[in-house]
Amino acid sequence: MKKSIFYLLLLAFALLPGISAAATKYWIGSAGGAFSTAANWTTTAGSACGVNANTTAPGAGDIAAFVSDCTNSAVISGAASVAGINMAAGSLTQNTGQSPTLTVGASGFTQSGGSFTGGNTAISLGGLDISGGSFTSTSGTLTMGGNFSLSSGTFSHNNGTFKFFYNAASQALSFSGTQSLYNVTVGGGANSYSNTLTLAGGTTLTVKGTLSFAGLVVAPDIINGGAIIAEGDLIQSTYGTTGSTVVTVAGSGTQTLTGGGGVTANLPPLIINKPAGTLTLVGTITTLNNWTYIAGTLDAGTSTLKFFKSNSMDNSLTLSGTQSLYNVTVGGGASSHSNTLTLAGGTTLTVKGTLSFAGLVVSPDIINGGAIIAEGDLIQGAY
Repeated sequence: MKKSIFYLLLLAFALLPGISAAATKYWIGSAGGAFSTAANWTTTAGSACGVNANTTAPGAGDIAAFVSDCTNSAVISGAASVAGINMAAGSLTQNTGQSPTLTVGASGFTQSGGSFTGGNTAISLGGLDISGGSFTSTSGTLTMGGNFSLSSGTFSHNNGTFKFFYNAASQALSFSGTQSLYNVTVGGGANSYSNTLTLAGGTTLTVKGTLSFAGLVVAPDIINGGAIIAEGDLIQSTYGTTGSTVVTVAGSGTQTLTGGGGVTANLPPLIINKPAGTLTLVGTITTLNNWTYIAGTLDAGTSTLKFFKSNSMDNSLTLSGTQSLYNVTVGGGASSHSNTLTLAGGTTLTVKGTLSFAGLVVSPDIINGGAIIAEGDLIQGAY
């Protein structure tokens, strides 16, 4: 009896209108055909262009496939949302003039051949795996919610923004393959925090435009592995980013590092090694990680560099390279104590503005090594 009821329920569900299983739908359209046109697709693998049109256009639960059986070009002219895209041949273009968005779900965008050309509006991908062909991003924002891998073929940034992580918490994704991007944003959003980006071993990510550590709430995002080279401006938001990945400021022109405030913000380990040009520090920049100066002009302006944030305890970091800063604060905050700042051998830190020993609770912070020259006021905290 129970089995009979079960099978009846299955049959009833299958007959419900508007409900269909996810499918792989193959492009068979004419050259320049619309992605959204039903007659341009088939569920029959191996179909040539214009043959076996028997389906609707791919929807949010479907995989859109572009294979060698039909290599006519396809155009996205309206908002498109699919579970995944498999591209082995042909071409797919996001129509710049009509500003359509493209959303690809958890199955991601897998490309072994052909070409994708982005427009100027948003693209959201549940992952991108390029082993052949060419992928040109949008000049707007591409949001990456899954792993990125480039083993062969090309990825072109199109002077757009590459944003890691959806507006959610505790996501983890990896980035594999040395690559140059334009603007890069890590995290950001009212519900985005504690996400982890892992750069695969041997991966160097070069950021030509602005690098934003955009964590805004609760806790910073994390970047581990590989290396990042920043050739443009850097922005630290309220919570910023931490982790083991070293960020090297290495642009040959003028660059700015803007701080996110002194309470909760963080930065990855930072090396300033500019072949030419000036790095200007703006606002209050807070870090729990190593800070190294090697080369280039460092203009501290009227900025404050704060070592250790409000809730840091028993942390340690190293400042390397003789340099001049404006205001410098060591420690400070209701729960900050017992942190150790080490000045590397031969390092002299000149403080042009105010030097604050800001320990407030439990036990003092510690400074070892090197030398400090104070040219402005000095302030001693409670500890």
